[in-house]
Amino acid sequence: MTTIKLNHLHVHLGEPIQVTSSISHGWFPSLAKFPTGELLLAYSLAADTNENGLDISGYMLSGDNGQSWSPRYDILPEHQQMIFIPQADGALFALPAYLYAHGPADQHNFHGAATRFEQGGRRVVFEPEGVRLVDWPWPVEILPNPYRDNYHRVNFCFDGDALEIDGRLIATLYGAKAGEAFYQVVVATSEDGGRTWRYLATVAGPEIVPAAEPRGHGPGEPSLVQLASGELMCVMRMGGGAAFPLRRSYSRDNGRTWSVPDVLPAYSVEPSLKRLNNGILALSTGRPGIFLWLANDERGEAWQSIDLLAHHNQWAPDPTYRITPEQTTAYTELIEVSPNHVLIAYDRTPFGWAPTAADSGERNRIFLLPVEIERV
Repeated sequence: MTTIKLNHLHVHLGEPIQVTSSISHGWFPSLAKFPTGELLLAYSLAADTNENGLDISGYMLSGDNGQSWSPRYDILPEHQQMIFIPQADGALFALPAYLYAHGPADQHNFHGAATRFEQGGRRVVFEPEGVRLVDWPWPVEILPNPYRDNYHRVNFCFDGDALEIDGRLIATLYGAKAGEAFYQVVVATSEDGGRTWRYLATVAGPEIVPAAEPRGHGPGEPSLVQLASGELMCVMRMGGGAAFPLRRSYSRDNGRTWSVPDVLPAYSVEPSLKRLNNGILALSTGRPGIFLWLANDERGEAWQSIDLLAHHNQWAPDPTYRITPEQTTAYTELIEVSPNHVLIAYDRTPFGWAPTAADSGERNRIFLLPVEIERV
């Protein structure tokens, strides 16, 4: 256990736990907790391209807060992180990352897989078109894949978080309008438990892309929390690298309107944001590197950071466990497993975006870092 003392915070970093190792691809982890206490870790087994012949992720289960894990089950037709929604009966309902048009002429109505994990993940109910995004107010571009017939995946996806607000669900998505170069982050709402979604509001769009700085791809990869005041706070990626700090916007009316985004010190990809039991805001993100950012004020006005790669590499038993900034996607997932105790999932990709050969002597690895965050 390593203790780091920050202003008004003590952060206790445990030893990394290796969940799995693999050849080829094994990266982009996501992590969720069942209402009954079990953990689910999913991660991609496919290349990071729209021209895959097959998109597939595996998932694993833990009944002891991540200390040990089941075998990998390779059944999820996804590449990026899904949104997991806890259910009253103890299940997890997963929104898909990927969405598809019903045909090449329809740019306003989309569907994706509905996946329900029951019995702590030991039973899975899969409906190929069980989630719908309907009556979308603008056309969305369809992404062709020359290697798959009748493939109509659209340039819009669920990503981030879903919250229950006033008896309905609000979830974040991002993507681009047809004909536009930059992404935007939006929120949609569901009145039927996550099966049918409709547009609610735009959080941020191409208008916030700076003209005089590196331009990236515009706002994407959001994460959403509800603050103690009831306000919503959404943080967003703008590009890849230290030149792309995250943007952040607030809503005071349950997601209907959003403030002009400001700039956070944290950067750059797939932020994972949670408000902990003690009110601290915890944010994991990176590229380059992997960092934990913490704010102990109610609205996240002041942030302090911890270099998680440095901690990991101090622990690493040999070079095949150490991680350089080029050897991770820096896609992380942060969940609170008990009051003020979090787990952070991250990956090691020894050859960057290239697959790992069986005879290379290297392995892709996915780790969990236990962290306790104490307000002083």
